[in-house]
Amino acid sequence: MGYDSLIKAIISVPKEELTFHWGNRLKIVGTRYTIYETNNDLDEDDHGFLEYDAAVIEVKKIVSKPINEEGSIYKWLQKGKSSFIEISLHDDPPSMITSSDGSIIWKNE
Repeated sequence: MGYDSLIKAIISVPKEELTFHWGNRLKIVGTRYTIYETNNDLDEDDHGFLEYDAAVIEVKKIVSKPINEEGSIYKWLQKGKSSFIEISLHDDPPSMITSSDGSIIWKNE
């Protein structure tokens, strides 16, 4: 099984700063730290068990706050415990990612 479109896009860009955009207007700038395989914490025998790939992003700055305080990414950043976030298609995915020159490298469609 290969990577999904989100992870492929993140890997396609060298470890430069990327801008992650969410539909609630949250916008952050960060760099890829690593890619890894994870799961949704259910038992492997559970019907809803899911394995997927995720990217760890080191957040350099929050460019704009969301219009509401919903979404796991912003809630995590508000706790202030770490500048690292997990990005995947399975939990609060971004709506778009742009490169440092403003080019769209991925769009959630």
